[in-house]
Amino acid sequence: MSHVMGQYLGSKERFQVVSGGSEVTIQFQSDPDDSSFILSQGFLIHYREVEPNDTCPTLPQIDFGWISSSHSSPVRGSVLTYQCQPGYDISGSDIITCQWDLSWSSSPPTCVKVQQCPDPGEVVNGARSVRPEAGFAVGTVVRFSCNQGYQLEGPSQISCHGRDTGTPKWSDRSPKCVCESF
Repeated sequence: MSHVMGQYLGSKERFQVVSGGSEVTIQFQSDPDDSSFILSQGFLIHYREVEPNDTCPTLPQIDFGWISSSHSSPVRGSVLTYQCQPGYDISGSDIITCQWDLSWSSSPPTCVKVQQCPDPGEVVNGARSVRPEAGFAVGTVVRFSCNQGYQLEGPSQISCHGRDTGTPKWSDRSPKCVCESF
């Protein structure tokens, strides 16, 4: 059985019928007392087919990154995965979904330039001191020392340097503490 969306009577003009499906059936019943029926004018119907919108809004590309999609167009349930170029970290959700209400599950993320060097690691049979103590941001200096009976092989300190492209980099490799020979 069909769902009745509305009943329209008289000479009322410009009513609108909207359907959420792909088909609409419009039924007419003539009123023999209507003067237009007597003059054999019948019915005049104007209609326009509107393409259904079943996609989420298109999202822009992100600077210093790219988008991979599970579908060729952003339909309900499709998943966008964001990734950043080397030297950049993602800020925000890297996966967003086109929801049933045709909105995105979150805003697109951004790619932010990495401003830290990776942890250079601890030195076996020795110690390290980091200045400043929080993280390994560009400008950080790490000093190394060895336990008694061991000597440093390599630099006694390294520093984190920023680069125009790619991630920041240490000035040298971390040293090793090797057993002193007698």
